[in-house]
Amino acid sequence: MNKKFKYNPQSIYRSFRSESEINIDNPPQKDCIYNFWNNIWGKEKNNNKNAVWLEELEQNYCTNVTPEEYLITEDIVKQVVKSMNNSKAPGNDLIIHIWFKKFHILWKYFTSIFQKYLNGEISIPEWLPQSRTTLLPKNDQTTDPKNYRPIACENNTFKVILVS
Repeated sequence: MNKKFKYNPQSIYRSFRSESEINIDNPPQKDCIYNFWNNIWGKEKNNNKNAVWLEELEQNYCTNVTPEEYLITEDIVKQVVKSMNNSKAPGNDLIIHIWFKKFHILWKYFTSIFQKYLNGEISIPEWLPQSRTTLLPKNDQTTDPKNYRPIACENNTFKVILVS
């Protein structure tokens, strides 16, 4: 099961949910996938930066706290780690979230590193905010890229930082 999860995590999750597995006998070509998704996500869009909902969001949730004033504590990291779902697929870090819970001895080290990221004492590694995207087939017509849905798997380490 571990080997199958490493190469095809969606099949494991489907088996947990009692969904039938879709066999991909004839996948779309890489350039077809790229062109299809690039037409959707690759175009720059101009958004309304003066939208009312943005102003409301800023008023209700944004504070004038500078990064130096914000303190990440081990208790905060502990709360975040305990609240996250164990079975989320990992990102490029390949760390399944349950291991953050199991190795609680490391929380104080994570807390220290996260605080250093926030204070600008050390820079966030380039790989950390990157995600891994998996395409899940929607149906048996697996040759067409439109019959897939993308699932972005964020690094669980980065998720802990963001929520902290």
